[in-house]
Amino acid sequence: MRISTLQNLSAIPTSFRWMVRHRGLVTGLSALWAALMTLAPYVQIKAGIPAHLIPTGIVNMAFTLPIDFFLLPMLMAYVDAEFHHHPANPLQEWRKTFEARWLTAAGARVLLYVLSTLGLMAFIIPGLVVILLLGWMPIYTLLRGGTVAHAARWSTRIMVQEWRRVLLAILPIFAIYLGLLFCLDLVLVHWGPEPTLWLRFRHPHYWLTSFISAAVNIWLSLALLALFHRVENEAMLKSEDPDQRRK
Repeated sequence: MRISTLQNLSAIPTSFRWMVRHRGLVTGLSALWAALMTLAPYVQIKAGIPAHLIPTGIVNMAFTLPIDFFLLPMLMAYVDAEFHHHPANPLQEWRKTFEARWLTAAGARVLLYVLSTLGLMAFIIPGLVVILLLGWMPIYTLLRGGTVAHAARWSTRIMVQEWRRVLLAILPIFAIYLGLLFCLDLVLVHWGPEPTLWLRFRHPHYWLTSFISAAVNIWLSLALLALFHRVENEAMLKSEDPDQRRK
């Protein structure tokens, strides 16, 4: 038995249902994200950091690290425990399990960033291959445990076998993600005042922009989590299929 491409695409409506079900958590996390993004330009001004693209990006990244590497993975771990009922992440012990794994998962994510960046610098294609093969490594480490090496092998094996069908689901997810960000940029950024550091700190227009952008990023993480569940189910079905084991 195989999971169809349409079933993989069902990760999209599933992620929106999760957003609605946990709207309180999503709203709180988005508000915190927006607050940190509002504080970042103030610190940048006081520290005398130039308002150029790369320094501003580094400052913003530094301020959102607690969300990217701790709070957002915590939300993913809770949703996984609540809806997927996997023995490696039981609902009764999800917090304890998360606390034991989040640092390893953060390391796996940093490793993926470094390898993919180096690959993208080497004529782009190697970086895309790294992302394709190892993209599930941080999520697997966070939700199922084990070493980073084991997660890398699992991700590589799955993507070698199912890369076409997974890509057919990932591409619409990222199309929606980029479309939402484009609409946000069109409606809020282009129609707003010039985004100087002081205005990003003081103007409600940019507070709202940061809040909505945060919610879109949370949706992307939940959509990838829902797709991970389907990819994982496919791997489990294959392991239980005698015909597949003989191949």
